[in-house]
Amino acid sequence: MNLLGIDYGRARVGLALSAGYFARPYKVISHPKDLPNIIKQIVETEKIDQIILGHPKGLLASEVANLANRLENELKISVELYDEDFTTVESEEILKSYGLHNIKKYPIDALAAAAILQGWIDNHKEKLG
Repeated sequence: MNLLGIDYGRARVGLALSAGYFARPYKVISHPKDLPNIIKQIVETEKIDQIILGHPKGLLASEVANLANRLENELKISVELYDEDFTTVESEEILKSYGLHNIKKYPIDALAAAAILQGWIDNHKEKLG
């Protein structure tokens, strides 16, 4: 099963991929004006079966839920919301643990997307066979 993990933000969107039991950072989209079409291209190119979209608490929660509905309707694939609490903080801590303190030059949003996707995978291994 090919999965796409998304860490949504208004300024940047992190993406991660998985074709099995391990998520990997894919890319960061800056200033995503046409996000549904960009995701559609990735879904087609990477043959994505399901999208795992990080679900934040607070101000972005309804925006993310609306995005999930739109993607599901337009792409005709399952889009599941998954709790994204602390994924960016965890990603920053991982970078710092490797001695990489200037985190602005690293794809932190893609790492957060990978953390979201890996969390989903770890909790849904039975779906992956």
